[in-house]
Amino acid sequence: MIMFLKDCWRFCIDWLMPIECLFCGKYGKLVCDECLENIEFNPINRCPFCAKFSFSGITCYNCEKINKGLNGLFCYGFYNNVRIKKIIHFFKYRYLSALADPLSIMLEQVIKNIKKGQQIGALPKIIEEDTLYIPVPLHKRKLRERGFNQAELLLRKLADKKEILEENILLDGLIRSRYTHPQAKLPKDEKINNLKNAFAYNGKELKNRSVVLIDDVSTSGITLNECAKALRKNGAKKVWGVVIARG
Repeated sequence: MIMFLKDCWRFCIDWLMPIECLFCGKYGKLVCDECLENIEFNPINRCPFCAKFSFSGITCYNCEKINKGLNGLFCYGFYNNVRIKKIIHFFKYRYLSALADPLSIMLEQVIKNIKKGQQIGALPKIIEEDTLYIPVPLHKRKLRERGFNQAELLLRKLADKKEILEENILLDGLIRSRYTHPQAKLPKDEKINNLKNAFAYNGKELKNRSVVLIDDVSTSGITLNECAKALRKNGAKKVWGVVIARG
């Protein structure tokens, strides 16, 4: 009886709001398989802070000295890619949580690319057996408004694909300790002060462990770097960022 009611509910939802691809209009998924395949994987070899060429996205020497947080940033592509931007916009601001599925497929490709780089010696040890995966946290107020933390949802989907181990996921250790204004709406010179000391860590022991931070977008790198500072202050040896897109 319960299954019958669920099927009836799904039928009503599909009839009232049919699921169509955001790009081609094909029925069935918010992003159909063909349109997803047409979004080119374009990893960017730039420092996450100064945007100068940097081997595989690792923080350059000068920025590492200044920031002392994020060791590198890996992504699927640019945020100015029209399709990537549209998916992320609908995911975050129109609250279509189902878009975590195609976005997590992109993240999966980034993780696989890192592992491949390690295997051939092109990258340092980023993903190890005990590497921890942590989502960039939302403040409780923002979480109530949106209904979900997009970074956490992406990380859960990534674990479902078995690309990372569930026991290496840490969802509640890193917190946003105070409410901040949206970074996108602030001038560049105000972004650092807006997030300064906005994150804290109260989770498991991090001593000598590598951490991968998961988020959807990184523009200036400030959010990820402030998270990384909190983690390194509590013992993490290296902190890397993995996102869908870079601004």
